[in-house]
Amino acid sequence: MDILCLGRKNVIVVNGGTNDIGSNSTKRSGISIMMTLFMQKYNNTNIIVVNISHTRDLAKDSKTNLEIGHSTPN
Repeated sequence: MDILCLGRKNVIVVNGGTNDIGSNSTKRSGISIMMTLFMQKYNNTNIIVVNISHTRDLAKDSKTNLEIGHSTPN
């Protein structure tokens, strides 16, 4: 399906993961820029961006889970 055909009655759901959360911040900021450009380009469609959830196979106080906590709104 071509996303240019989507309209106001359609929804795009973007669900991020934790695979790259431990990578350098330059890569993460690049993703933020690309996401912003994507949302501006396809503003004729509803877009939902899902928060990154904590990794269940790591301790709550692991570096990855602490970074996730700091990168998502409370």
